Amino acid sequence: MHHRRMHLYRCHVGPGSLDQCHARINLQLANRSIIEPLGVLEDVLVQVNELIFPTDFYVLDKEDETSGKESTLILGRPFLMTARTNIDVHVGTLSMEFGDTLV
Repeated sequence: MHHRRMHLYRCHVGPGSLDQCHARINLQLANRSIIEPLGVLEDVLVQVNELIFPTDFYVLDKEDETSGKESTLILGRPFLMTARTNIDVHVGTLSMEFGDTLV
């Protein structure tokens, strides 16, 4: 179960812009560590084949456990829900749909 304490400052990102806004939110990750995002990117257009979805991403500064180097991690779980994503790990397939279009 993921716990979140939300005091979120929202912003708008225009086309071609990767400006970030400060967010006041703590996320508990799967390994139970708690991290505060660097910001939120809103309304980023993501293209999957011929489909284009607007989505928001939390930007996290997280150390890569395998290399020991810091890296920037972007989480976008709401995107998967918006795109009606179905992941079948057993079969090894991923599908997305928007309206009547299935990818």
